[in-house]
Amino acid sequence: MSALPFHRRAAPRRFIALTLCAVTLSASPLCLAKPTWKEIATANRLADEGRKAEAAGDFESALAAFEESGRLHDTPANRRRLARAKAGLGRLLEARSELAHVVEDAKAPRDQVRRAQAELEALNARIPKLRLDVDAQFSGEIELNGEPLTSDQVEIDLDPGSHKLFAAEEGYRSLTENFELTEGERVTLRVALEPLPVGAPPVAQDAAPPEKDGISQRTWGYVSLGVGVVGVAVGGYFGLSAQSTRDDLRDACPNDRCPAGLRSRYDEGERQAMWSTVGFIIGGAGLITGAALLLTAPKTTEGGASSKRAPRPSGVTWHPEVGLSRLGVQGSF
Repeated sequence: MSALPFHRRAAPRRFIALTLCAVTLSASPLCLAKPTWKEIATANRLADEGRKAEAAGDFESALAAFEESGRLHDTPANRRRLARAKAGLGRLLEARSELAHVVEDAKAPRDQVRRAQAELEALNARIPKLRLDVDAQFSGEIELNGEPLTSDQVEIDLDPGSHKLFAAEEGYRSLTENFELTEGERVTLRVALEPLPVGAPPVAQDAAPPEKDGISQRTWGYVSLGVGVVGVAVGGYFGLSAQSTRDDLRDACPNDRCPAGLRSRYDEGERQAMWSTVGFIIGGAGLITGAALLLTAPKTTEGGASSKRAPRPSGVTWHPEVGLSRLGVQGSF
């Protein structure tokens, strides 16, 4: 099997998004604060609501409740609840990440780690796998669901549902194919493209969109960045105010319990902390959205037309595949 090319074009975008998120979230004074007794009580109430929704088969509502509960009080038990809700929605890979977080948490109670390990093993058996059998002479590019594959990605874990595979190589007919996977399914696809006839005309390009689309997207990108900067500034101002109020009340209000005369001052600090968090969330969203819009804005050629990939003709044949205690599907291109 030949090595697939290693693509790096998506890395800068991911790096920028992750960096902006880390900077904005870590700047909030609430990120490092321990949950108060009120937050823990609210988290427990939300967890109870989530369990009731889960028992009723409403995994969307269960996930929303568990996520809010975890935001207030992140615990290994809640991570396991998140995994169950996500698995119920078919998001098996995300569910696996939640369970792996518990298993790898050195501070997690042993019983939680043991349960998460058992749940993780059962979940792994449900995750579909795609195996690529690439022709030895293939030297083009392969994308799965719009993401480039690297040379070491031979067997790939996927969520159940719809997926798209694209393969292309100069001098060969490119291929786009949609396919479905079910839980626990194992599928092997052979990638062997058909050569183009000698002297065949080049594949026609899609009509280029007007340049104004790219300009409009870039404009919205700059607007989003402006909103992000303002949001971070507001969050920083209220964050400093909240920290100052907390320092003033540190000795007078042990364990977040204040005398009646200082209650209004304590409530003011709570409001400052809330507006700080809101500011950082809005600011982070604005910065991330603005960066994404600018990075994905269509690039124009010298003639003013946006560059676009040629259309991808498709065609594939599928064959049933019989494996040990399972039936699968094998495709050849």
